[in-house]
Amino acid sequence: MGFQDKPDAARVENTEQQAAAQAASEQALKDAQTGKAAVTTGNDAAAANLPDTTIVGQGTEVKPAGTDQKPAGADGEAAKDKVQPAADATGNVLPPVDIYDDKRNNPEGGDKAVDPKAADAPPKDPELNDEQRKALDEHMTKYKQELDSKNFTLDPIQKGWGPYQSLESMVNSGKIQMTRAELKEESYRIRDRDFADMGRNYYKVGEAPVRWNEAELTKKMETERAAVKQQMIKAEEERKVKEAEEAKRKEEEARVQAEQVAKAVDSNVPKVEIIAEAQKAAGMTGDPGQLRDRIKEHVTKEVNAGTLTPEDLAKPMPRVGAIYVGSGVLTGEELQAGLAEQAKRKEEAAKTGAEGPKLGDVLKDLHKDNPEKVTGIEQASKLYESMKVQAEKQRADDLAKAEADAKVKAEADAKVKAEAEAKAKAEADAKAKAAKQPDPQPLPQRIEQGPRKPI
Repeated sequence: MGFQDKPDAARVENTEQQAAAQAASEQALKDAQTGKAAVTTGNDAAAANLPDTTIVGQGTEVKPAGTDQKPAGADGEAAKDKVQPAADATGNVLPPVDIYDDKRNNPEGGDKAVDPKAADAPPKDPELNDEQRKALDEHMTKYKQELDSKNFTLDPIQKGWGPYQSLESMVNSGKIQMTRAELKEESYRIRDRDFADMGRNYYKVGEAPVRWNEAELTKKMETERAAVKQQMIKAEEERKVKEAEEAKRKEEEARVQAEQVAKAVDSNVPKVEIIAEAQKAAGMTGDPGQLRDRIKEHVTKEVNAGTLTPEDLAKPMPRVGAIYVGSGVLTGEELQAGLAEQAKRKEEAAKTGAEGPKLGDVLKDLHKDNPEKVTGIEQASKLYESMKVQAEKQRADDLAKAEADAKVKAEADAKVKAEAEAKAKAEADAKAKAAKQPDPQPLPQRIEQGPRKPI
């Protein structure tokens, strides 16, 4: 084995194992004598079923790649430390021997060297969507390439060696870089894995372990895939939660905005009583409540279309177009056509310094061939003017009433405040007066005496 660790790994526990180990030693000796490469490795202690207590290079630092190695002949130890290739009894250099004889541990090629995508055929992963599956496959392809770049075949085992000495040889020759702690940990892992897989507790000369075999690579891939997949599922759940929260927030904002718009529109459209009086003045009939609702509907559409400003809604009357459409005289399209024509005529009038025409006059001109519609436009215009007068008067009355109510409330609040301040002052004065008076003196105690006795 060539390094110190876990002596129980090389210990034979029963007679059958001793017999098997002895037979293996005799066969290995016979193979060496006949020129075959099968020679037990680790050291003589391992062949005799004794724990290995030797660490090749113990007490010396494992030098990183590129540093000078120990010169030949130094202290007479160079011959022992020099890395020699595995050779048979006749001196022929032996090629690396696959431990499993099936190319499972050959990351550089061989029968099992296949395309990473084919080796890691992705499952359907029904929990993921198409975009996630694609991202996961791309990640796993890169991860497989990264694993392959970090995997390697160890230097072939020589007599007296184990994975420790093989890795140490690679460090000293600059093939890899490892600290002594990493070298030790990695060599123990490789050794325990191979012994369990091979069913024996020794290596043969020329065998070349790998850092990670196919089973380990598969497990790493499965672990990584499961972890990344779980992260994707969690991220998708978090995204859905955020989307739901954002949708809820927007819904609440829309609700609040709709309430604000409805309140502003209701304030902009005159009350039913005003509309009823205006209908009488204009000679129109119909339910004033329904007319008000239709006017509010048109004003709301204008707000949603962005054609009305908050300043427009703050007025006590909507635009005259809302009266035309709300009363049923015009459709929305006819109103827009009239507004466009009015804007055109105003622009032409501005060139001469004249004032542009009113919307009602433009509409009557556009529909002059339809007497019934012209009559309706005139009635709606009268309705608007009557509503406007009454609405402005109502707004003035409401403002005056609001100011009066505010004044009364302010006076009442001032009175309550004055009373509270007077009460607090009286209480403070009483406490101050009580603090200035001296403490009452205790009354003299009366001494009770018994009756005098006769002399």
